[in-house]
Amino acid sequence: MKKVLKRFNLIFIVLLFVLLLSGCTNNNNPGSSEDTKIYTITYQLDEGHFEGSVPTECTKDFVFNLPVPVKDGYTFVGWYHNDTLVTNLSSILENDSNIILHARWSKIIENTLNANLSKDYLHLGDEASLYIDGHFDTSALDIQIEGSSVEVDTWLNVISKELGTSTITIAEKANPTKKAVIEVEVIGKNPQILTISNRVSVGDKLYFNIKNLDELVDSSISDYEWSINDFSLATINDDNSLTALKEGTITLTVTSKKDARITSSTFVDVVNEDELAVLATPDNNYIYKEGDLISLEILGKQASNSFVWSSSDLEVLRVREDGLIIAVTSGSATISVYQENNTKNRTFYEITVLENTNNNIDYIGNLLTMAFSQNGYREGTNNDNKFGIWYNNNHQPWCAMFVSWCWYQTGLSNDLLLKYQGCSTGQDWCIQKGIFKYKENYTPKPGDIIFFEGHTGICAYVEGEYMYTIEGNASNRVGVWRWALNNSRIIGYATPDYPEYNGTPKDFSFLAGKDATGNYYWTNASGNQSTT
Repeated sequence: MKKVLKRFNLIFIVLLFVLLLSGCTNNNNPGSSEDTKIYTITYQLDEGHFEGSVPTECTKDFVFNLPVPVKDGYTFVGWYHNDTLVTNLSSILENDSNIILHARWSKIIENTLNANLSKDYLHLGDEASLYIDGHFDTSALDIQIEGSSVEVDTWLNVISKELGTSTITIAEKANPTKKAVIEVEVIGKNPQILTISNRVSVGDKLYFNIKNLDELVDSSISDYEWSINDFSLATINDDNSLTALKEGTITLTVTSKKDARITSSTFVDVVNEDELAVLATPDNNYIYKEGDLISLEILGKQASNSFVWSSSDLEVLRVREDGLIIAVTSGSATISVYQENNTKNRTFYEITVLENTNNNIDYIGNLLTMAFSQNGYREGTNNDNKFGIWYNNNHQPWCAMFVSWCWYQTGLSNDLLLKYQGCSTGQDWCIQKGIFKYKENYTPKPGDIIFFEGHTGICAYVEGEYMYTIEGNASNRVGVWRWALNNSRIIGYATPDYPEYNGTPKDFSFLAGKDATGNYYWTNASGNQSTT
């Protein structure tokens, strides 16, 4: 009986242990409701963003790696939950099923210079400004240039030198790692459009060209195309001209066929010539040679108005007293006119002067002819005279201004003889230039400029011991005078280097004789006669 009881107790204890074990296992079953709880994740990005989609839900048995957002100019530090850095999402899963994560950022401090160029590219011969924050010159900068198309001066101007591309590396001397790199391209020059005039009449033609063609990369006119903004105003012809159709303003543009960045434009007004001044030449020409006389006229009813004429460069073109334009030296210049009582009624005509290689202009003969054409002219009251008016210094002694006026009208360059109104000023200039000869060692010749004590004139003819001159303000008039070569009043002569002449010089020996009335052309001045 006792053995039976012992066996029963043992069985009971074993059963009780098994039951206890079963209860513990059921309570920890992973399929329970606590382990399937869903947590919602909300991201506070602080102006950042995700590059793509990110998960927003998890459970305790499904935990993902936290996504990394981005923000321009910043570095992502990490996610924070209740001001605590979260390194593992499972570490913050709790009773609250809505979890909010806050992104924190660190601003990126770039180790670069802020530098830019004032132009996207440079034309050959141009320059641009290099703008660098905190710097106005190169004193605190180290500048290296790869390529030979540009150079940089002390004041951060980038100067183009040749066609090509260069790379400019700029670094601060105090912090060499702080730098900027700029690439600069140098392209060809822009074409300069030459239009003969800024105005053209309805129905007339206007010629155009490229003024600086020899400076361009593409130096053939066929490398460029022409266009206008409105073909109802004009048509473009094959001979580099346009024909005006109706009144309006034309924009004329020329562009390289190889590089559209090489281009330029100009404006031409199509007008009624009876209402606005239009300039033209009888032969519709705009290219002449040194020494040529050019007839330029105002078309239509405007010609009867009073206009002021001027030249943009008196060493290229001059408006003479007789209304003709004289070509002085090679180059380009514009003749402009404007109406005295309406300066807006202004027009111009551009003329190109080529070098005269034929040497067929008798400048000495022309100078003396111009001077002799004024023979007999007399001043008015108080030295009133046209030569002083021309010089813009009227009512003054005018012998020197007479010489300068004749020189101007003949189309001789002031590089050969100074435009002067004071005798001593003119003489000193000639001495300085090495073209002055004292009378004791020199025999004058036609075209020499004679200097007396306080007086000046032009030598026209020499015969034996006498010289014949044309002078202004001699006894208050323009006249021909005969002087003994050894006259005590004569100081010496200027000998300008006149352009070479291959023909036979004009003969002024007639000045030594008598005119048709039987009187001598000259007045004897060999004594002490006053010439002022």
